[in-house]
Amino acid sequence: MSETDEIDYINRVVREHFTVYDAKVYPDHLEFHIISADNKDLLYKNFNVLWSELKKQNYVPTLNNVKGDYVLQIVKIPPRKFSSIYINIGLLIATIISTVIVGMQNYAGYFNISNMWAINVFVGGTLFFAVPLMLILGLHEMGHYFAAKKHNVAASLPFFIPAPTIIGTLGAFISLREPIPNKRALLDIGIAGPIVGFLVAIPIAIIGMWLGHIYPPPSVDYSTVMILQMPILYNFINLFYPFSSTMFPMAFAAWVGFLVTAINLFPIGQLDGGHIAKALLGDYSRYVSYVFIAIMLILGIYYTGWLIFALFVLILGLRHPPSLNEISKIGGKRVVAGALAFVLLIVTFSPVPISEVYLQEQFNINSATHDYQMVQNVQDQIYPVLNITNTGQKMINVSVSVSNTDHFNIIYQPELHNISMGSTRSLTLNISLTNQSVAETGYVYVTVVTLLEKVSKEYTLNITVYNQSKYLIWSQNSIYRNVNTSIVLNLTNTGNITEYIWQINSTKSYNVSYNATIVSDRILISPGSSVIFKFMFYATGTYYLYAIDQNSNVAILTVNIT
Repeated sequence: MSETDEIDYINRVVREHFTVYDAKVYPDHLEFHIISADNKDLLYKNFNVLWSELKKQNYVPTLNNVKGDYVLQIVKIPPRKFSSIYINIGLLIATIISTVIVGMQNYAGYFNISNMWAINVFVGGTLFFAVPLMLILGLHEMGHYFAAKKHNVAASLPFFIPAPTIIGTLGAFISLREPIPNKRALLDIGIAGPIVGFLVAIPIAIIGMWLGHIYPPPSVDYSTVMILQMPILYNFINLFYPFSSTMFPMAFAAWVGFLVTAINLFPIGQLDGGHIAKALLGDYSRYVSYVFIAIMLILGIYYTGWLIFALFVLILGLRHPPSLNEISKIGGKRVVAGALAFVLLIVTFSPVPISEVYLQEQFNINSATHDYQMVQNVQDQIYPVLNITNTGQKMINVSVSVSNTDHFNIIYQPELHNISMGSTRSLTLNISLTNQSVAETGYVYVTVVTLLEKVSKEYTLNITVYNQSKYLIWSQNSIYRNVNTSIVLNLTNTGNITEYIWQINSTKSYNVSYNATIVSDRILISPGSSVIFKFMFYATGTYYLYAIDQNSNVAILTVNIT
């Protein structure tokens, strides 16, 4: 077809659909000034028919309002050669391999499996990570693809991008092989992918959380962890299955899907959100792009990934090319759909998606008391209980050592394992007297050290060893009473010297009253005489009462309160 014939052809086709009052021929395009139709839907329909017809001959029409005039410009584009489908297939296979490998790493890490290449790890990594992740990404792009097909816009199949990242890919994209004809198509193509990907990710997230509760991970000692910030949407998912501290691989794949949805919905440039913003706001969309670039730069202070992504977007460009028909409106339903896209951005966005946290080991040691009493040949064995509480940010394993044991035999557990955050593990010491034990106060030093970071704390037990008194005798050897019942006991001096009782001690709290002669704050008991004591115990348990004389000899009595 000659140049004159081409001009005649275009002129005829244009006038079949529009009323032309002026036409101009330029070296690189044809320009027609048309009379605006009152029926905008008819204008939209006629332009689409013209576009479908002209593109068969490699012509592209554009329709704009120039100072009140509707100007139709037609440009011829050279034929384009597109990549072979084998590239799509090759990238798909490579991305499947990379996501399966990452899935195996996640699966082995979740279940603490040392052999990452075991067959069960391969199956688990593929089934619970690679497949759901590829499903989310693939259907996201197929949403764009079918929306483009609906509007008769040529598009490629998805190009997946394999990469050595924590998810095994940089995502996927489709290539639009011709300009988008109008704002309606622009919005539909932009919003279809995020909506489809979002709808697929929701059941995957719920199933992933459910699997995480059925198959909780074993306790593992980590020094650092990757913290995933949950988007607002997870507050809804949490109603079905609360998410645990360690995310099941399928739940992680869904989290990636939500993050991809949020990133694509940023109203910047040629991202999905950029398509939507351009369809809704026209040229004003570029100001929205500037605002969101500024937001990413600010967030980059807290997460460097936003700086990298901002640089990537700046390279691609912040301004979105117009559709071919910038005059036709998108309609109220699509405005609502655009607003819905902004809501999706809010509920799927995480300001700091990933952060690495160094987990600190901390713990406290406490017991009911520091002070213990032992009596030779009577009460020569005690069982102090130390409570080790994990106050740190990770599970801990600890070793236990005991020093200064010259006068004591001590049996204890040398290590305690898997003390989870906020929990308490009891350490019972079996302490008995040796043949070298003497009546004095001794000290036992218990040192607890975490196995990984060597955080160390020491706890001191004060143990007073007494000899049994030969002359002070309680009226009974042991007593059984109900709680809140008074007990009257006699303490008799059977010797031939005066005894001075300087302390009536017990392993638990109690009240005591007596009527006796007091000398220098000590109870005087003459040879052959007794003192009557009245005790009241307010809690159940076993009480050991010690009447201690001036020579640190004791008369001991066991009281059982029920």
